[in-house]
Amino acid sequence: MEEERRRRLKEQEERERVKDHAAIKTAELEQRRQNELLRQKEQERRRREAMSTGGDVTSQMDLMLNFEANF
Repeated sequence: MEEERRRRLKEQEERERVKDHAAIKTAELEQRRQNELLRQKEQERRRREAMSTGGDVTSQMDLMLNFEANF
């Protein structure tokens, strides 16, 4: 009986561990998605700003986009 109880507890702990791991992965994926969305919004803001200011800003924007793409 004691063995059965220990086995059940161990199985329950394993299920909880797997569930916790899945929750962490889900949170990480959601954070990545949010970061990507923020990056895209900032990129679009910079593009609009560059379009409104004119001049040699396009090359500066390209330089920054290339820099960001490498990090």
